[in-house]
Amino acid sequence: MTIQTRILHGLGDACLLIGDIAEDLGLGRGQVSQAAALLIARGYVERVERGCFRLTGAGRRARDEGVTIETGVTGPTRALRLPKRTTIRQRAWNAMRITRTFTVADLTTAVAREGDGDVEENLRRFVNALSRAGYLARAARRRPGTAPGSNGFAVYSLVRDTGPVAPVVSRKRCAIHDFNGRAA
Repeated sequence: MTIQTRILHGLGDACLLIGDIAEDLGLGRGQVSQAAALLIARGYVERVERGCFRLTGAGRRARDEGVTIETGVTGPTRALRLPKRTTIRQRAWNAMRITRTFTVADLTTAVAREGDGDVEENLRRFVNALSRAGYLARAARRRPGTAPGSNGFAVYSLVRDTGPVAPVVSRKRCAIHDFNGRAA
């Protein structure tokens, strides 16, 4: 039986202190505090005042039904994660900050590594998103292309350098988050 389940079934309708719960169940105060926080997140327990917990209506129903709480992930996280420093987009952002004016082909040449996959398409989507968000400006003239009949390469300039961490493009949220302190 998990600690959360033991606390759920051990709490009554009265407000109990962490020390009392720990003593009744033979647990440490830290264990009780952590399990109580998880029970609060599930909506089974409420904190009446500092260190004093009691069951909510949902907690009483769960206790009466004999619910067993399993540990582990309760659902997807909604938090944005700070990007890893070695991603293609982070390397491209570093290159943009250094060169200031570039094409997608320039970035691809500068940041591609063995086993990265379709770097050019990844960077094309990244550059387009940054351009729409106002981080990049597209020049009116294009650089000449190498293939016969080519329209040439679009040239971009970095106009909003917000810091060393690359902005994160979230297709799911249809937004860009800038970990340098600004949300676009």
